[in-house]
Amino acid sequence: MSDELNGINRDLKQPYDASLPITDQIGVVRTRVVRRYPSLWAAIFDSAISRIYLGVHWRFDAFASKDVLASMTPDANGMNVYKSPANIKYSTLGPRSDRPGQLFPIGGVPLGIEVANDIFANNLKPTPVAKQPSGRNKSGDVPSSTAGPSMPPQGIKANGEDAGAKPKDAANGLSFVAQNGSMTPQSRGSDQ
Repeated sequence: MSDELNGINRDLKQPYDASLPITDQIGVVRTRVVRRYPSLWAAIFDSAISRIYLGVHWRFDAFASKDVLASMTPDANGMNVYKSPANIKYSTLGPRSDRPGQLFPIGGVPLGIEVANDIFANNLKPTPVAKQPSGRNKSGDVPSSTAGPSMPPQGIKANGEDAGAKPKDAANGLSFVAQNGSMTPQSRGSDQ
């Protein structure tokens, strides 16, 4: 379920007050919208395309056009016609200017699929510390000569210690702590 359209969250009439539950704050409640999909592929496609229609992403942020369009030519009404999600194969690769000679999947959908496949292939085990990238450029990107010093996440001191309140995910009882240069979820005990 979307946090934005869950029947609880709202567009506030005043600044958010962290000391009050959202349900006690004045604002327009965002209507709960329930969607059902015949497959995970249909949900993935709908999630990606909805961000385009919403105006917060471009199509290439989600996937390559030739992977999802039934035709590269719009229909008689000037509209794009998309393939059925069951028939989409996210296979198009493209170059990146910072990695000459290499090809990469286009968009967030194939990237998410790669992440999911990696997690599945490793039986949900975390990447061993020795294999984890470190520092500012965790994706392996070449550091920019103009890049400033790497800053720790808010609330975390440079040595990894808690510098105050830890960010927390109240919905699932997790707090996040800095370990090996990244934020790591930890279960919260009843004494915290």
